[in-house]
Order: sequence, then C-alpha cells, then structure tokens
Amino acid sequence: MPDGRKGSHRRQGATLVLVAMAMITVGTVAALAIDLGMLFKARSDAQRAAEAGALAGASAFVDFALGNAVDVDSVAGARANQYAESNGILNVAVTAAEDSFEVITDSQKVRVWVRREQVGTWFAKLLGVSSVPIGAKAAAVAVSASSGGCTKPIAVPDTWRENGDDTNGDQLEEDGETWTYTPGPDTYDTGNPDTPASGAGYGSNVRDDGTYLNDLGRPLTLKLPDPAATTPNLGPRQFLPFSISGNPNDYRDELSGCGDAVNLGTPYDLLPPSTQTPVSTQEVVDSLVNQADPGAHWDPQTKTIQGSAFGDWRSSPRTIKFGLFDPVQLVPGQTQVTLNNIGLMFLEGYDPTLNALTGRFLYFASGTGDPIAGSGTLIKRLRLVE
Repeated sequence: MPDGRKGSHRRQGATLVLVAMAMITVGTVAALAIDLGMLFKARSDAQRAAEAGALAGASAFVDFALGNAVDVDSVAGARANQYAESNGILNVAVTAAEDSFEVITDSQKVRVWVRREQVGTWFAKLLGVSSVPIGAKAAAVAVSASSGGCTKPIAVPDTWRENGDDTNGDQLEEDGETWTYTPGPDTYDTGNPDTPASGAGYGSNVRDDGTYLNDLGRPLTLKLPDPAATTPNLGPRQFLPFSISGNPNDYRDELSGCGDAVNLGTPYDLLPPSTQTPVSTQEVVDSLVNQADPGAHWDPQTKTIQGSAFGDWRSSPRTIKFGLFDPVQLVPGQTQVTLNNIGLMFLEGYDPTLNALTGRFLYFASGTGDPIAGSGTLIKRLRLVE
C-alpha cells in the first residue's frame, strides 16, 4: 500500500517552495515599486523646479517693457535660473549644470529644462540598474489680463492723438492747451509697450522725446475735477475717483488699502464732486509718501525707483495700480466709468493748490483673468503653457 504520509509531506514541501518563490517575487516587486515611487517623486520635483523657473522668467515681461533701459531677456534668464535652482530634487538642490532656459522674446515666453543625469536606486541596483536619468520641461508666457487686485479707485482718461489744441505737436496736454477728445480728428487706441508704435495711449512711443522712452518715468500731474467749474476739464490731465465697492463712503479705505479687485469692462460709479474727496486723497497720499516709504524716488539714470525701504520697489505702497479708460467716455455729466486698462504709477505727492495727484508712469501691473475684447496690455498675468 502506498504511504499516504509520504505523499502529504511531498505536497507540503512543494507548497513551501511555491510560497517561498511567491514571497521572493512579491518582495522584488515591492522593492522595485519603492524605486519606481522614488523616481516618480524625483520627476515631480524636477517638474516643479522647471515650472518655478519658467514662471519667474516670464515675470520679467510683466515687470519690464521691451525696448526700455532694462535688458528684459537677461532679467528673464537670470530669474529662470534663480528660481529653478531654489528648488530641489529629492531634497538635493538643482545645480546650475542641471537647468537651462530659452527666452523667446516675440511671444514673451520662457522655457526651462531641468535634468538630473543620475538619480540613484535602492533595489534596482540588484538587477544592475544603479541610477536613472530624470528630466522635465515647462514654459510660461506673460499674457494680457482683465482684473487687478489692490487697484486704487483712481480712473485716468488714457491719452490720445490730439489734432486740435496741441500747439507744439508734442502730443502732451500742457498749460495753455485745452484738449477735448473729438472722435474723427482725434484718434485713440490703447498703448502697447511691447509694440509701442501700435498705440496712442500711455506706454506707446508717440511722445518719445529722448527722455521718457514709451512714457516710462513720465511725470503725471492729475487733477481732481473742480466741483465749482462751470466748464469741466475734459482732457487727459485729470483723475476721477470712483467707487469699487459701490459705497462712496469706502473711498478713503479703498485708496489707502487693498480692496476688491477691479475688473475691466465693468462700469463703476464715479464719486460725486465733493470737498471731502480732495481732503481724503491728500491725507492718504501724504501718508503713503511721507511715512510709508519716504526715501523712495525716481532715478532718471537707471530709470527705476531707488531708495525704497521695501527692497524691491514693486512692493512699496507708493507703487500703485490705477485705472485707465477710453477718452470717448469724457463727457459733461459723466457718472460712470468703464476701465479698459490698468497701469502702474509711482506716487510722488499731492499738490493741494492744484488738487492734483503727482507721480510717474511705470508701465505694467500684474493681474488675473482672461483678456477681454478692447482691453489694453498694461495689465498682465503669467500662464503655464507647457
């Protein structure tokens, strides 16, 4: 008779062998999965570094216009390197040898590559794979936006080509001249500092005189409407206070602080002429200029703001966003304003004798939202495209 116990022992032995082989297989797969997870993490880190570099590089096209005193391509490249290398892959910093960039000026795009040739493995080396190369690519562009947070409730008529009362032909309204926008003989289109010959508004080159290229740094003296005037000023040298929240009583807080975002294409109520508006405006501007950042000033040599206590002048509370609107809206009895652009201005003070805001035009403002038809290009945002 066959011995049943021997057969049972043989089956048990075979089962143990199969279990052992399965455990080895499972262990090997688990070990390789750990390596694979680590490599995915490394790839994700590289992608994050590439995206940071691309966005930082493209930010140069938000901060600076083409053709001014700043070499925008060099700034873009330096920022791309700096931000890519401020990131790490598996907690090891990206080195200068591991990132590269391309600046495409015409499309205001910056592309960044991050590549590490050897990412070590833990368990795959048992199979002869001791390291694996990983890499990532990202590209970002600066595009027009349609909304600007922290914009002050200041609406300024964009300037235009005046064919009537521009006596010296410099396309600047000056004392002794009374500009009134008349469609037909006068023409207007938004300025584009990236292609300045295309426009007449702020940022275009129609007023270039060798001192203020594309209006960069041009002094602005913007007067409040005179409530006692029988004939209102309808030229470009003014500003119209408006309400962002819809409550005129919020004007002071909106001017001094950072309220709701301002949207292009949305009508806003103008504040009615009031003796309190000049008082509020002067008090807020004097506070920002004389207390918040008194040492900041426009430097005509470098064509930038110098001496700011905030390090980067863009962070100074004296660097403000302001609204621009199509001058066709300049009509007697105007009660609302619809902005088509948002620009950047450096506040220099308030002239109580003129009831005028004084400052410098600085170009681009950062924003959000997709562009809308008819909007200008002074407000920009960054977008990853690759």
